[in-house]
Amino acid sequence: MKAGAAVWRAPMRPADDLWCVAHEERDWRCLLHPAALGLGLAGGFLGELALTGHIVIDDHDVVRVTDLGPPLDAFLHVALAYMQADRPLEVRTWLQFFARGKAEALVLERLGLAGLVEETPVSRLRRHGTRSLRPTDRAGAGWRAVRLRHVIVGDLPSMPQRTWADLTVAGLAQAVGLLPAVLWEDHAAADAWLSAYLAERASHTFARLLAAVQTLVGDAVLSGRL
Repeated sequence: MKAGAAVWRAPMRPADDLWCVAHEERDWRCLLHPAALGLGLAGGFLGELALTGHIVIDDHDVVRVTDLGPPLDAFLHVALAYMQADRPLEVRTWLQFFARGKAEALVLERLGLAGLVEETPVSRLRRHGTRSLRPTDRAGAGWRAVRLRHVIVGDLPSMPQRTWADLTVAGLAQAVGLLPAVLWEDHAAADAWLSAYLAERASHTFARLLAAVQTLVGDAVLSGRL
């Protein structure tokens, strides 16, 4: 079942929202290198677990599970199960773990069950046509980047008040280098505002999570993997 337009305009889980924002509306081309997208989505899942109070990141950048109860979202339960089954590890280790395909697979399955993406043929000329997951409503999916821009710039009076889920998406978009494509000509000023806002108000856990994502993306650039 396809999701209606109202679902696309409603609040969305950070990892799912980031996946939509990271794709260009016209041909659904990903705006990020796969490694950067994977790290961003991994950060989205850790951010969601932090928002639900299931994890924190301590002063040594180690992820600690603080709530053993299952999250309401079944896909977060899967992510948390990995952490409960292992000893406490640094946030960068978990980001790299989930970035290797696990985070995107969970996001796409969650979006598919919600009726937000569907399999579509991408080639009819090949003997064995390949298939791809595309949004069920391209305009609705494109709205996610527009919405994020309004969240950051604050230029639409009808927008609801910013939430930490919104700011998690914004911070991750900044960490993976996606903001220029979202903010256009407002990039410099809005980027500076977002940095100052997060520095002043983000919890230790969110600050360390965003810093770790940005560091890993930077390391990938320096090593030539991006």
